[in-house]
Amino acid sequence: MKTKLYFLFALIVLINCSKTLAQSDFAPVGATWYHSGYEGVYKSVAVKDTLILGINCRQIKQRIFISWPGPVYSMDLASTRDLYIYNNPDTVFCYNNRINEFTPLFIFNVNAGDTINIPYFNPSSSCTVIFDLDSPKFSFIIDSVKYINYDGELLKTVFSKVLRSKTPYDISNFGWTSYFDSLNVYAEKLGSLKTGFLPNCIGKCLTLATVGCAAPRDLRCYEDDSIKVHFVDTCLNASWVPASFNEKTISKQKLNIFPNPANDIITLGFEAINSNSRVIIYDMMGKKLIDKDFEKPTNISIDIAELNTGVYFIKIFVDESNLVGAKTFVKQ
Repeated sequence: MKTKLYFLFALIVLINCSKTLAQSDFAPVGATWYHSGYEGVYKSVAVKDTLILGINCRQIKQRIFISWPGPVYSMDLASTRDLYIYNNPDTVFCYNNRINEFTPLFIFNVNAGDTINIPYFNPSSSCTVIFDLDSPKFSFIIDSVKYINYDGELLKTVFSKVLRSKTPYDISNFGWTSYFDSLNVYAEKLGSLKTGFLPNCIGKCLTLATVGCAAPRDLRCYEDDSIKVHFVDTCLNASWVPASFNEKTISKQKLNIFPNPANDIITLGFEAINSNSRVIIYDMMGKKLIDKDFEKPTNISIDIAELNTGVYFIKIFVDESNLVGAKTFVKQ
């Protein structure tokens, strides 16, 4: 009887531990974050397991999406680098390319009043310069630790305040917060609620005033196979396309698509309409969906009723391979 009771107790403990570990799993494959940006939305996806410095970790790839049509300079926005993450039940570690090792990023085994010192990372903005002058770390003090309800999910959330240095030119003023704020907030599964993954420099860094300066801001949505947390109604709507898309380099003449957005049929108009033409439609990941030839048409109409709602990329060729126009359209 005692053996059975012991086995039952051990089984209960094992189940509870499994739940705890599952809850602490940061960035499972397929996990997706959407963060607001100054000129668009950052979409980050945990894509695969990999090995860095002999450590099993997970790769997070990030892209910036911009509202289209948008200003020309927004095409030059640069995404932050890929991130490499692993975690234990208490801490999320991130590969830190400043010192070529994994260092703590989000620490959950903390209590109110604790002071935490963490090696700083290259900032998320592609146009911020860091000078190695003083402290190699940033510091914050824990304000409180709470379980917060996010769309029905109770997640451990850490609130802390940045410890601003009084030393001139000290670069330790980093945090998951904005320049005019001092309150850091990060949570299980979600990471930072204010600045993407990496802490921002909030006072002692040089920001270059150049086109392409961008950094993640507030968390919009998080999704994985087990939970969905949405802070906004639309994580990424149909008018947002990757910033790497550059219409200037591919549009050789004026191409008209109408209606745009469209539901079932689009009609194309361009200067070489009296030539034999070929139309190819791709999704925004580059997958070819429609490929049709037209013999000296007076106009070109294409049935798009079977396409899913979203943004698509269209190319027009004459004589099979001569690209004469390219553009995007929206399928409602």
